[in-house]
Amino acid sequence: MHARHVPETIFFRWAIKELAGRLDCEPTVEAVLAAREKNPPEVFASRVLREANVTAVLVDYGHQTGETWSHAEHARHLPCRVLPVLRLETFAQELILRHDRFETFVDAFVAGVEGARAGGSVALKSIIAYRTGLAVQPTTAADAGAAFGAVREQARRDGRIRLAVKPLNDYLLLRALESAARQSLPVQFHTGFGDPDVDLLGANPLHLRPLLEKDAYRTVAFVLLHASYPYVRDSATWRPFIGTSMPTSVSPTRTWRRRSRPCYASSSVSRRRARCSIRATRPPSRSCSGSRRGGAAGAWASCSTS
Repeated sequence: MHARHVPETIFFRWAIKELAGRLDCEPTVEAVLAAREKNPPEVFASRVLREANVTAVLVDYGHQTGETWSHAEHARHLPCRVLPVLRLETFAQELILRHDRFETFVDAFVAGVEGARAGGSVALKSIIAYRTGLAVQPTTAADAGAAFGAVREQARRDGRIRLAVKPLNDYLLLRALESAARQSLPVQFHTGFGDPDVDLLGANPLHLRPLLEKDAYRTVAFVLLHASYPYVRDSATWRPFIGTSMPTSVSPTRTWRRRSRPCYASSSVSRRRARCSIRATRPPSRSCSGSRRGGAAGAWASCSTS
């Protein structure tokens, strides 16, 4: 589906035209790819990141492919700082495969999150919106432990696991937020449209209100990714919903919003998304651009449209 429809989007066509101008080739996908192949990936990446004035990239290594650079390779090849982000659900999945008992699993999870900053990570990241939704509920260790048993059995049987069990997901996220508060670590949340099987009703960032208001998380900067599309207004205007009950130290002026490239929307919808986000987010300097896919070229294109 992506191969058929994405090339028809305004952003894709614009990016091909702009890249072709910088690569001195015809503005076609084939010509751009051929021109890129003339230079090693690290040369091309350095060029476009410098042109976009990118000074740092935050890299989530929780979604690996056979061609993914390691952190050391990123640091060696890119002309900017490379700062790791720890993806919570993927980290938990790896630990479930190694631990038979819930207690030892939780100890390892908490230890890993507690050591995130010391280990070089500058933020945590959650995809709970795409697994069990953002309506995170207080969950006891007993309920999470009961859910762990079935998950561990599936991991033992299949040799892999996709963590999508609400009691366990909610419990782990809340433990991670406690650790983030102690370290003053930002926590990124995927919101809105994302994985093909996402329940969009559960991905509305307004579900995060109880967490945003909670005193225990006053040192946590909540980062809402992808403009929460189609809940752009909800994510950009959640400040009135929390009002004065939010402590000053975690007021929306400390909360970053990320306006991702409008890959799957029409040009008019994309412009409305950007306008709504910028007008409703105060101060607008807390709205920043980012790219979920596309590597260095995607980062360059996203920065160029900001």
